[in-house]
Amino acid sequence: MGHDNCISSTWVVWGLSKGGSAHACDNCGARMFVRYSSGLCPLCFNGLRELEAAGTVVQVPLERALAGVLDDPAIEQLIPSE
Repeated sequence: MGHDNCISSTWVVWGLSKGGSAHACDNCGARMFVRYSSGLCPLCFNGLRELEAAGTVVQVPLERALAGVLDDPAIEQLIPSE
C-alpha cells in the first residue's frame, strides 16, 4: 500500500499557520490552532509545563472544601432513588 494519499504533518502545520486562525495558551502563550475549553495547550493541560498562578487562592477548612458542589440539586438527579 502506497503513501500517495498521506499529507505530512509538516505541511498541515505550515498550511494552518499561513491561513488558519491561531489562539494562544492562557498559561504559556504557545500557539494553538484549536482552542480548547480549558484555554490551555495540551502540554499545560497535561501538566508537562508548570502552570502560572491564576487568580486568588482561598484557604477553606477541609469540611467546607466541597460546599456548594455537594449542595447542587443537579447532583440529586444522578443518584438513583431507593
